[in-house]
Formats: sequence, C-alpha cells, structure tokens
Amino acid sequence: MANDEPKGNPLDIARKVIQLITRSISNVNGIKSLAFVNSMSELDFELNLALLELGNEKLAAQDCERLRQKLHPLFGVLGTLTTKELRALVQEVASLRRDHPSMEPASDPGLCHGYARKSHGTINEGGWHEGKVHRNSSGRPDEDECLSHKEKAAKEFMQQARRFYVDNIESLERKKAIKVAVLDTGVDKKHRYFKRKHGTCFKEIATFMDCDSHDTFGHGTAVAGLIVKLAPHADLFIAKICRDRIITGVDQYVEAINWAMKHDVHIINISSSVDEDGSIEDAISKAEAQGIVVFAAASDDEANKPRPFPARMEKVLAVHSTDGRGNISFQNPKPLDDDMNISTLGESIESPVGDGELLDGSSYATAIASGMAANILTLADAYLSKSKDDQEIRRRVFKREGMKRIFRHVSGGRDREGYNYVCPEMVAEDCNSSEVYRHWFKQALKSR
Repeated sequence: MANDEPKGNPLDIARKVIQLITRSISNVNGIKSLAFVNSMSELDFELNLALLELGNEKLAAQDCERLRQKLHPLFGVLGTLTTKELRALVQEVASLRRDHPSMEPASDPGLCHGYARKSHGTINEGGWHEGKVHRNSSGRPDEDECLSHKEKAAKEFMQQARRFYVDNIESLERKKAIKVAVLDTGVDKKHRYFKRKHGTCFKEIATFMDCDSHDTFGHGTAVAGLIVKLAPHADLFIAKICRDRIITGVDQYVEAINWAMKHDVHIINISSSVDEDGSIEDAISKAEAQGIVVFAAASDDEANKPRPFPARMEKVLAVHSTDGRGNISFQNPKPLDDDMNISTLGESIESPVGDGELLDGSSYATAIASGMAANILTLADAYLSKSKDDQEIRRRVFKREGMKRIFRHVSGGRDREGYNYVCPEMVAEDCNSSEVYRHWFKQALKSR
C-alpha cells in the first residue's frame, strides 16, 4: 500500500481511508470482540456519518481546520481494528498527514484515547518504531504523544511494582512459590524471559487442544510474562485452551480447570471469555471451594456490554482495565453496584516478551492482578506465624473472599467512577515486621 499512496485532494484520501476501515470491519466479523472497543453499530454509524459529512463539503485552503475536526471520529475508531488492519491503514493516514500537516489532530488525550493502541513491530511512516514514540516533522504534538502519556504512566506503574517486589519480597528467606495456572493460548516456553538461574518458571505445561502447547498467537506468552514480571518467584502452570481469540467448545476449558485443581494451584488466571456453560461454572465453583482464587477479564473490550462469562460469576474476581494512574479505560463495562469492581493497569503496557509491543485490555490487567495476588499470598505465608490465630488469618487470605476483601482494602474504597483501583504501592504500606503485617491482614480482611 505504501507505493500506492494517493496524492490528490485530502477529501478523497479521507474517503478512501474510511472505506478501507469499513471494508476491514466487514472482514473481521468472525473475530471475538477483543478486536473492538465499540460495538459494530457504533462503528458503522461513526464511519458512515464521517463519510457523509466529507462528501457534502468542498475543501478550500481555509477549511483545513474543519477537515481536521471531521477526522477526529476517524482517529477515534482506528484503535478498534486489529493490528493487521491498522498496519495497512496507517500508511494512508500517514500520507494524509504528511501532505497536509495543518490537518494533524490535536493532542487532546480524549480524542486520541482509542488511536494506535498497539504498536506491533516497526511502522516508520506513522511515527512508531518498535513501540517507541516519535515527534512528527512539524514539531507539534500528535496522536503518538497522547500514547506517550499512557506509556509513561504504565512504565511508572511497572517500576513501582518492581520496587515493591525488591523492598518486600525479594529478600525473604522463606519465600513460598505461589502456583499460578494460566488458561490461554499456550506459551513460548523457550523465550529467554522465562529463564531462571536454575531452570524456568514453568512447573507444568499442558495442551487441551488437538495441537501442541506452543503459543503461535502470542497472547498467552504475554500474559504469563506479565504475571512473572510482577511476581518473579511464581511457579506457572500453563494450560492451552485456544489457539487465538476465539474459543470453540468448552471441554478443554473444563479439563484445564480440573487439571489446575489436581496441581493444587493457588491462582487461576483466565484472560478470555466464553459462552456461558454449566459445566464450566461447576468446574470454577469446585476450584473456588478448593481454595483457588480465580481471576477473569471483566471486558470483551466492548463498553456497551455487561461483564462476560466467566467474569460475571460470583465465584470469580473480575478485573477491569485502567491506565497507569488509575484512570478507567473506556472499554470497561459499567461497574456493578452490588459487587466489587477490581481495576488495575491494562493500557500501554510494554510487553516483557515483545520487542516494544504495547499491550492493551482487561486480559492484561487480569495478569497484573494475578501477579499482585501472588505477592500478597507470599507475604501472608512469610509473616504469619504457625499460631492458631495466624493460621486462621492465612487460611482466609488464601481464599477468594479473603483476596476480594484485601483488594477492596488496598483500593481504599470505590472512588474511581465506581471501580476499585489497586496498584502495588498500596499493598501493605509501611509494613516492616510480622506484627505490623499481621495487623494489616486483619484490617484488610474486615473490609466489605
């Protein structure tokens, strides 16, 4: 497409870009909603409205500002496309902006929130290079700078998580290796990120598909990488239940949960949704009764839909997405009044296993929450004594209801538009002894 860039009237270029987006949308109807941040009807309406408005106007030199304003909805929906479509479309957008610099969108983060949400590989024409942010030639802020604010906040969050681990867990003499099961697209077990001084962080890897456990899609590898980035000492149990975004069938889901139970894992991380099914619900209920904390992504990246299954189960802790400063992602479903709405970092996260790739979505926020939970369980195991009272506290901490109360305590209440935001620096603040940790856990377990 780069060799066929239109050089004519900017209106014609804009129309062509919109038509390309519309055609791309029609080609990805079969993909699960993780590919979209708005409903199909909203996208169709926005695109067709922009096309009609552009078609009814003639462009004069003094009207560049008006055209720029009409392109805002277009930039706002670009982020709803999959990476493959976005890579192709960015060439057209780059041509439009290069030939008409006065038409560059403003740097309002609200307008750029959904644009260029992922940076895969190298896309020089659009100003991205291996996930890094560049200024355009005009020297004015552009969409990439909007992304840079999100990226900076995400990096600060992850640096904070690292400091928390170093200060509170790394030096523990008796550090319990928390077992975390990851039900996803498998894993690239040979990736250097997962190597330890002695072996790897993988304890067991299994596939419940008619293929091997290798991750050809990348999602499961990124999720596993985020968990061990938050909790490097965690032992991972990888269960491949799908090849990509689409999960067909439920048998592998149930088998993977039962497999995790047999290995006595402490946490199950589910970053995907599936059609509601009684056998899956029964399996998760049994896992919860066994004392396993189950985290699941609270969004299919469609804000106009309620929580998907299994995140809407009472036995599951649903996780919503925020940026690195706790600002709520717009693709989250509406918070529930009668339940806790856990939220944490899920925007512009640099993948620990990619070359500058930025990760967006509640599926990655779920991995962050699982890593935080693993660290909380480690602290409870390390600082609670063998006394009867302490062991009762520990027993409660290692259960879903206990973790739910701890996360509520960490969030300080529902103060983020109805969501309960959690981050590492809010966990066990100023705790430096067994007695202080004991008091903190007792107080946290009282939260409702």
